[in-house]
Formats: sequence, C-alpha cells, structure tokens
Amino acid sequence: MSRPGNAASDAVRSASALVRSVRPRRWPLLMPRQRVTSLVTIVLAALVVIGSGSFLVVHRLTAVPDGDVLEVGGVPVSQADYQSRTDVLSALYGVVAPTDPAGKDRYQRDVAQAVATSLVIDQQATARGVVVTDKDVQDALNTMIQTQFPQGQQSFDQALSRLHISQLNVTDEIHRQLAASRLFDKITASVPPVTDADVAQAFGQRQAQMVTPEARHLRNIVVADQQQAQQLADQARGGADFAALAASSLDKSTAAQGGDLGTLAASQLEKPYADAAFAAPAGSVFGPVQTSTGWNVGQVVGVQPATPLSLEQVKEPLRQQVDRERRIAIWRPWLTGQVKQADVRYADAYQPANPDELPAQSTP
Repeated sequence: MSRPGNAASDAVRSASALVRSVRPRRWPLLMPRQRVTSLVTIVLAALVVIGSGSFLVVHRLTAVPDGDVLEVGGVPVSQADYQSRTDVLSALYGVVAPTDPAGKDRYQRDVAQAVATSLVIDQQATARGVVVTDKDVQDALNTMIQTQFPQGQQSFDQALSRLHISQLNVTDEIHRQLAASRLFDKITASVPPVTDADVAQAFGQRQAQMVTPEARHLRNIVVADQQQAQQLADQARGGADFAALAASSLDKSTAAQGGDLGTLAASQLEKPYADAAFAAPAGSVFGPVQTSTGWNVGQVVGVQPATPLSLEQVKEPLRQQVDRERRIAIWRPWLTGQVKQADVRYADAYQPANPDELPAQSTP
C-alpha cells in the first residue's frame, strides 16, 4: 500500500478513466507497499509491457513457426520468451492469470497482444531516433532505490529475490518505459499548451468529480498463510491489542509502528484490500485478505470523508490531465495505425479477439 499523495492530484487522477491507464501501483509490487510514491514520475509507466526486449533472431516467414507465440515485422517471440516476459509482468505489475479455462485463454491472448504492441513501440522508438542511454536507466534505477528502499541496495536485492526476478529485468523495463515515453512526447509534440481558460472549462465540466476522495487511517498485519491471518483477526476482534499483534507482521517497516500504514485513499491500495478496508466501519478489524504481499489483517483507525476541491486547488494537476488527454487523442490513433502496418502475426492459441486494436493500457 502506498502513502497518500497530494489531495488535488488524487482527485484529478480519479476524475478520468484515461488517467487510470497510467498504473504506478503495479510497480510497487517490487517495493514495500506502504513506501510507494508515484513511480510514474521516475519510469513513466507506458503500458502492460513485460521484460527484456532483446530478440537477436530476425527472420521472415509466411506463418508463425511452431514454438513461437507471435511475430512483429519478422521479429519472433518464442514460447520461452513469452513465458519469461509474462513472469516479469506478474512480478512487476501484479498481473495474475485467472484460474478458470476461459479466463486463462483470454489472459494469454491479451498478454500476447500487449507484447506485440510493446514491440511495435520498441521498433518505432528506434526508427524515430529515440535514445535512452545506460546512464538514463541507471539514474532512474538509482532514484527508485533511493526513494523506495531507504535501506538501500540490499533491501532492493531482497525484493528482487522474493519476486524471482533480476535487476536486469528491472533495468530492461525502465529502458522500455523511458523509450516509450520519449516516443510519446515526439508523436504528440504538436499539442498546444493548455490555457487557464481551458482549465476553467474542464473544471466546470468535472466539478462534481473534483473532490478529495475518502481516505482511511489503517493498520495492517501481513503474514504468510491464511490460517495464521485468521487467528490474528480473531484475536484482534476478541479485544487483543492490534498494535501488539502487528509485531509479528512480515512488513518489518511498519511492524514496529503497530502496523500503521497512514491515511490512504482506495486508489492507493490493491483492490481486494481496498474493497475490504473501505467496506469496514471505523474502529473495526477486517480480513484476512490476500494480496501480492501475503495474507493481511487490517484495522480501520479512522475515516476521513471526501471533501470538494476548489479550482485553485486542482488547477495544475487538471492542466496536466487536459494536456495528457489531448496527447492521448493523437497517440492512440497513431499507434493503432502502426500496429496495423507492423505485420503482426499470432499463433492460433494467442490470437486476440481484435488484433488491430490497442490493449487498454497502451499510453506512456
């Protein structure tokens, strides 16, 4: 779970589904959940993109060869490549395959389409002279470690080990995200500046949505299995001191503070946890709830209700959102055209329902 951000920015972000296509909360799976800030400002998360983009075998075939999942302009993605990239997707973004057969089938087709789109973006970035240096990537990585891992490289390495990924997986992803963001800037460079009048008009149209979202002061305990979590929940509901119980939490950064997560909006939490936390009355215990970090038992310490915001409070984040919406209106049709022209081919089992359309999250 992440710390609360600026209230005005949070309100503006929640006002439009377009802004939700930027998913900084996925990267936090690599980080202590309560220490996450907006990583989008560091790596500019582009889309559901996964893992290494290094494919050395380039050939042209009339059909996808056996063992390959897809091709983009002659660049093949083998089953092994696909699985490796899917594993990194799961580790960095928390995307988990459904367990039912129909869900699994949709998932593998969706991931294949996301991989294909990411390769089209890679190819376009190269063709248009987008440059991301090793120093750019290292600087972003260093900033991420310094910001999100106060204990330094060692705690970062421990997170990588827990998720069964390497630092190379992370640097590959950062490189890809930076390149996609710079390509996005190039393609949308013609968008005119957003004026004060534009912002005022947008505020008038969205005023009902311009509120500080409800937030809740939460405590949390993380353990490895459901049975232990249930026992802790029963003890807490039975009157045991929650802060004392939190000493056993696997989240060592909050265990010493009685499991205190601070005051958070629902958007700053993983959905299953947010659903439980925001359905519980003030003062109550909720859970067990399974998240990417383990089994959680939470307590609602207090509730901070939603409050309206003024134009002055939201002016700058709203200006950024309007600018982004205008850029997206250029980017998505352009990228759709590039995907259609890229000669993308899928193996039958991975063919998306609408192969010429973009994945939902395809914007830097």
